[in-house]
Amino acid sequence: MDAHGLLLQGFPDALPSSLRLMAGSTLLLSGPRGGGKSTLIRTLLGVVSPLAGHIDLFGVRIDGAAPPERLSLRRAVSMVEARDGLFPAWNGYDNLALPLRYNRMLEEGAVAEELLGLVSRYGMPMDWLERPVTQLGVEQRAVLSIFRALLARPRLLIMDDVSVWKLLAEAHIDVENLFREYWRFDCSLIHSLSEESMDTQMTTTLPTVLAALPTQRCHINDGHLAGDLFPLAIQARN
Repeated sequence: MDAHGLLLQGFPDALPSSLRLMAGSTLLLSGPRGGGKSTLIRTLLGVVSPLAGHIDLFGVRIDGAAPPERLSLRRAVSMVEARDGLFPAWNGYDNLALPLRYNRMLEEGAVAEELLGLVSRYGMPMDWLERPVTQLGVEQRAVLSIFRALLARPRLLIMDDVSVWKLLAEAHIDVENLFREYWRFDCSLIHSLSEESMDTQMTTTLPTVLAALPTQRCHINDGHLAGDLFPLAIQARN
C-alpha cells in the first residue's frame, strides 16, 4: 500500500502525509480519540475520499479503479472493529461462513467441514456457532469477528481500536496455531490502538507469526501522521 500527499477529510489544516506499507509487514497506529485513526483507515480503503493525495492498494490506484476492481480489492482486505461488524440476525456459523461463501472459496459442504474443524482445533465453544450473535457477549462477538477476518485469508488485515489479544486469551483460544494456519506470508497488518493501550496490548501477547513481522510505529493527531523514521513519510521496512 502506498499513500502519497494524503490530506484527510475533517482535518483541512493538517500537513499532507505519505505512507508505505510493504507486503508482510506491520503498521502500529496510535493516537488520541478523534485524532484521525479511523478516518485514515477508511481513507486507505477508499471508503472515504481524501481532500488531497492518492492511494495505491495492491498496486492499483483506488480513485481510478472501476467498481468491479474496487470490489476485488476490498475482498482482499479484512477488518476487525470494536463494533465487531457481525450480522445480528445471523448465528455465529453464518457469520463465520460469510467470507467463504462471498468469496466463493469453498463449496457449501466444505464450508461446514472447515467451520466444524475450526471449533475443534482452536477451542471455540460449539454454542457460539449455534446461537444468534445477539445472545453472545461482547468478548465472544469480538472473537468471532477475528476468526471471520482470518478465514478470508486477506492480503491486508486491519484491526481498528480493538483489544484483540486480551480477548483471545480470555476466551482460551489457541491463538498461536490459529494464526500459524490462517496467516498469509504476504499479508500486512494495520493495528490501530489508543495511546493508553498501545504498549500493553502489543508487547508479550502477539502470536509468533506476527511478532516476527517487520514493524513500524506511527502516531496520528489532528489528521497529521508522524513516525519513528520520518516526520511525514511513514515507511514500513520490507
